[in-house]
Amino acid sequence: MRLLYLVDLSLSNFYPLLTEVFGKRLQERGHEVIWVTRPEGDEGYHETTIHGQQAYVLPHSEYSEVRSFVKYLTHRTHTSRIFDIFEKHQPIDCVQVRNDLSMALAASALQQRTGCHFVHRITHLKAETMWYMARYGQSTHPARDYLKAWSGRRLRDYLANRADLVLPLSEAMETELSTNITTTPMEPLPTGVDTELDRSDTDPQLFRDRFDIGDREIILYIGSMSPSRNLEFLLEVIQQLDMDGRVLVMVGGRDSEHRNRLRSISRKMGIADSVLFTGWLEDRKMVYNANAAAAVGVNPLPTNNILRTSAPIKVLEYLLFETPVVVSDAPDQRRVVEDSNGGFVVPYSVGTFAEALSKFFDLTPSERSTMGASGRAYVKCERGFDTLTEQLLRIYSEYGLLE
Repeated sequence: MRLLYLVDLSLSNFYPLLTEVFGKRLQERGHEVIWVTRPEGDEGYHETTIHGQQAYVLPHSEYSEVRSFVKYLTHRTHTSRIFDIFEKHQPIDCVQVRNDLSMALAASALQQRTGCHFVHRITHLKAETMWYMARYGQSTHPARDYLKAWSGRRLRDYLANRADLVLPLSEAMETELSTNITTTPMEPLPTGVDTELDRSDTDPQLFRDRFDIGDREIILYIGSMSPSRNLEFLLEVIQQLDMDGRVLVMVGGRDSEHRNRLRSISRKMGIADSVLFTGWLEDRKMVYNANAAAAVGVNPLPTNNILRTSAPIKVLEYLLFETPVVVSDAPDQRRVVEDSNGGFVVPYSVGTFAEALSKFFDLTPSERSTMGASGRAYVKCERGFDTLTEQLLRIYSEYGLLE
C-alpha cells in the first residue's frame, strides 16, 4: 500500500504513534507512507524525509480552512500543492488526513477526482472543545468561538460522511461522533506507548533531588493544567487526605498562567506545602523519572464534558512504569484500568477520589507492586506499537485499503 498522509502537525510535534507506527512499522511491513506536514514557524514549502520516507512541508497558507473551503466550493482544489504531490507519487492507494479540515477538503476532492480511498483520522474534537470553553467562560471571544465551533463541526462531519473510513481516537469519541457521522464506518484506533521502556531506563532519585522532594511519597499528576481540566477538583481531594509524608507533584502545564492560577488556589486552600509544581519538562527522560518516582499516578478527568472522549495516554505511561493509578470514570481510561487491574476507577467526586487514594495508601508494598506489574503487563500486550500496527493493518484490510 502507498499512503499519502496529510498531518496537522509540524515534524517537531509528531506524536509517537505517528513516528513509530506510520513512520517505522508500516515501512518495515512493506508499505510506503508519503508525508505532508505543517511548517515550523514561518518555513516555506520544502522537501525532507521522515525515517527515509519522502515528506513535504507546506506553508501555513495551505492550511487555511477558509481559503481551502472557497477552493472546494469553486472546484479549484486542484490548485493545491497536494494535487501535485499526489500526481508525483502515483499510484497512491489511500489519502489519510489527521484532523485538519483544510487537508480533508483536499483529500475529499482527490477521492472524487481519482477514486482513491479517503480515511479521516480524528484524534481531537476541536469544535466541541471550543464550544465548551465559550459556553463556560474560558474563551476571550465567545461569540466568535461559538461561530467557529458550529461551522467547524458542520464541515468536519460533512467531510467525514464523504470519507471511506473514520478512525476516531477512542470508543467514547466514536460514540460522540456517531450522532452526525452516519454514512461512514468508524473504527477506533487508540494511542499507545513505547513498551521497550521500563523502570531500568529511569533515575527516580534524580527527579527527587532536582525538586527537593526527599523521601515523601509522590501522588503524580502529568498533563494539561487548562481550566477545562478543573484541577481545583484534585486540590480539593488533597485537602481531604492525610498528606503527612506525601506530596502532590504536578508536572506539565505549558502555560505558566494556568500553573500560577492553581498555585494561588492551593495557597488559599492552605495546602501549598503539599503541592509541588515542576513546570513544563522538556526532557522526556525527566518525565519518565517522575513516573518511576511516584507511588501513584492520578488522572481526575472530568466525566461530564467533552474531555471524557480523550485517550488515556498519561494513564498508559503511569502503568508502563509500573505505577498504580487512581482515575475518574471516563470510558476509555476505565477500560484500561479495569482490564489491567492496575489501579482504582472511581466516580468523579472529591469524596470518592480521596477515599480511593486513602485505600491505595493502605495497601502493603507487595500489593502495590502486584498492581503495578499487572498494569505494565497489560500495556505491553495491548498498547504497544507492534500491537497497534497490526490492529491498523487489520482495519485497512477489512475495508479494502490493502487491495
